[in-house]
Amino acid sequence: MDYIKSSDFDSVRQGLCDMMQVCTSDDTPDGRFDSIFMDIEFALLVIEIAKRAEDKTKWFPHGKWGTIQSIQAQVDKELDKLRNE
Repeated sequence: MDYIKSSDFDSVRQGLCDMMQVCTSDDTPDGRFDSIFMDIEFALLVIEIAKRAEDKTKWFPHGKWGTIQSIQAQVDKELDKLRNE
């Protein structure tokens, strides 16, 4: 599988990075949000954690559910390719 676009916005990627650090008790960012792209497996983890995370403006500057739906749409598009193979 391929990579998906997490967000074009630095603020969204930083918010997701902050959320993942808090929710996974990881004190050091691993660089997965340095690029606008992330692998599908990590995107699925981000989606599930985001669904359960508190709706903080710092983590979701463009809205929690909008952010989740945007990532889900990218994942769905990529997974739909499996049907065609």
